[in-house]
Order: sequence, then C-alpha cells, then structure tokens
Amino acid sequence: MSDESQEIIKILNNLSENIFIKETKKGYLLEDRESKMTFSLDLDEYDSIIKQNKKHVMHKIFKNGHSRVLDCTGGFARDSAIISSLGNSVTMIEENPLIMKVLRDAICRIKNNNISLTFEKITTKLGNCLDYIKTTNKVFDYIYFDFMFNINKSALPSKREQFLRMIVHNDIYIN
Repeated sequence: MSDESQEIIKILNNLSENIFIKETKKGYLLEDRESKMTFSLDLDEYDSIIKQNKKHVMHKIFKNGHSRVLDCTGGFARDSAIISSLGNSVTMIEENPLIMKVLRDAICRIKNNNISLTFEKITTKLGNCLDYIKTTNKVFDYIYFDFMFNINKSALPSKREQFLRMIVHNDIYIN
C-alpha cells in the first residue's frame, strides 16, 4: 500500500464517523451522512469562473500575466485555476492526501478544452508548503495563501468549502 493511500486511510479514520468517500463512475464522491450532503469535484464547472477572470479581484493582483505563482493553500484548485487562466504558471501545494486524490482524479476527467489548458499551467504537489518553500530552488514572483478558515460569520461557506473544513483541521498556530 502506498504512503498516500495509508495517509488517506488515516485521515478517514480521524474524520467524523459520518464522512465517507467512495469511487463512482464520475469520480470520487464525498458524503456527509449526518447532513445528507454530497460533493463530487468536477473541474469543468470552473469554466464559468474562468470566463469571469477579468472581473475577479485576482486580476488586479496578477494583471501582468507570465508570473510564477506558488499557491500554498491549494485545496480544490479554484484559486489556482483563476490565477492560471490569467496567463500565469502556478505551482499548487496541498498537504491533505485525500483532497489531493480527489483533485488529481478530477484533473484526469477534464473534458473542457479551456479548463484543460488552464490546468496544463498548474503543477500540483502533495506536501507542506513551508517545507516546500524551504527546500525548493524555484523562484516565484508571488506566494499566495488563502486562509479559508476565516471566522467571518456573515457569509455561508459553499458546499466545496464545507467539505474542505470537515476534512482539513484548522491549526490556528500554523495559520
């Protein structure tokens, strides 16, 4: 059994007894049986987000394109996809093997050519971003962190973010 598979089993064993992952014909399905909520990652759905990239706040930050960006909080790669669609090269780090497994599976299932081209400029890496920064020889123009564990109570998190929060534990010290 691979180290990644063992890590996923360890993560699943430490999750709520109500959260399950199963492989379906359409990819991996995350299920929270308590709330009866399910989530399957389909990156082709990012097409509408990418079409609006010039209106996104990221466009103001990464407006020149052709930058090398390190996304230290990869998750399901939404921000990486936006940054990449603006003409940048992205290295995305995700520490959670379960999330990376779901993401890599979804990348393999992309059908939309625009999304496929966007993800060709994204390199995914499993690991700790701080360790990566300490050991890499690569030079980046930007290092991006998205702290999804914002305590702002005014906005309800999306279903995608709710599953991320169930799987990834918030370590305030590291944040």
